[in-house]
Amino acid sequence: MVIEHISVWRNDSSGMTAVLERLELTAHEAPRFTECRRFLALHWLLRTSGETKTAQAGRMLALL
Repeated sequence: MVIEHISVWRNDSSGMTAVLERLELTAHEAPRFTECRRFLALHWLLRTSGETKTAQAGRMLALL
């Protein structure tokens, strides 16, 4: 559930991009996975505040 929290994506220091690129999703799974990622980003957007909320809003927009 933490993969779309902004702390994971700042500077991508965790290598999350590489991890997600290695997933071998089927044509059926890929759109569902994208929707789940959007939902998780929205979840974190609604739970954060202040400067983190602004950064999380950017993450949410990047997934749209």
